[in-house]
Amino acid sequence: MNNTHPARMTANEIHELLDHGGSGVLSLARDGDAYAIPISYGFDPGSTRFYFRLGYGKESEKRGYVEHTQTARLVVYENVDDEWNSVIAAGTLREISDNELNLEVVRALRQADLPLLDIFDTPRDELVFSMYALDVAELTGRKTAAHSM
Repeated sequence: MNNTHPARMTANEIHELLDHGGSGVLSLARDGDAYAIPISYGFDPGSTRFYFRLGYGKESEKRGYVEHTQTARLVVYENVDDEWNSVIAAGTLREISDNELNLEVVRALRQADLPLLDIFDTPRDELVFSMYALDVAELTGRKTAAHSM
């Protein structure tokens, strides 16, 4: 019998989950149509900002969603010993210019959990990569917690 219930994560618990960087699911929308992609991210707790790199092929459907999304959401989760933690970050997605690439951005991006395999349909040398920031307006977390008796 499961003796747990959902509970809110504290700000410290949220930052602990996000601090080491990793992967999650980025959700975008255009004209009422949803689009979600797995993504590797870096997190800067000082600015409460996520950073990541997106790759585009010539006929990328993703670019249209990125350009039209008003509020993007990033979902990060983990399951350890049948206990779940999840964080949802909602905010504005924006492309980072070369002028904005500073030490904080580079540090955060070093945390990204980049796969060692190529997941694109297009050959890598035909892709265009752009850097993005998710400026967080809302950050919430949930976890499993034991029932007190």
